[in-house]
Amino acid sequence: MPEQRSVSYSFLLKVKDMLENHIPVIWIGEKPEHAKWKLLMNQVWEDQRLIRLSSKDQVIEALQKRRIRPNVKLEGTMNLAIAAREDEENGITYCMV
Repeated sequence: MPEQRSVSYSFLLKVKDMLENHIPVIWIGEKPEHAKWKLLMNQVWEDQRLIRLSSKDQVIEALQKRRIRPNVKLEGTMNLAIAAREDEENGITYCMV
């Protein structure tokens, strides 16, 4: 997947909401310099709860460091990727499309 050079306002609002609700968000790559929504982008980027990584090779280690169990299943169909993780202790299934 190519690195994104810009992000939408609604995406940033969703990330901010997830962070505020203590849902881990992993951001892979650099901060988009051409973000149209600079104030909101800066708020998200500077949030200490945002997990910033330089490459996708660091994801497993980042999950393990935060004690997020690595039973992640990835499926790819054309341009659609689905990730699911089950938290058996709390009976929660997390999905990202």
